[in-house]
Amino acid sequence: MAASRGGGYALLYTPNGIPFEAVPERLEAPVVAASCFDPLSGGWAEAGTYVRGGIHRFVPPSSGRGEDWVLLLEAKGENL
Repeated sequence: MAASRGGGYALLYTPNGIPFEAVPERLEAPVVAASCFDPLSGGWAEAGTYVRGGIHRFVPPSSGRGEDWVLLLEAKGENL
């Protein structure tokens, strides 16, 4: 796993589609939108919207050898 965070977003890389937990509220926004990027195909899959509070479990759309994914968390709402 690898992660990076910037102003209003976070990127989390998961090799082989391994499920993981993240804390979206660290983006300091009332709402966080999540999307999964498939680096192999260049495609995107929606991963939900989350309100502040707690740890959330993310399960990539597929898993297995070569099924890498990048989760994009984007801050949404009035606190940006």
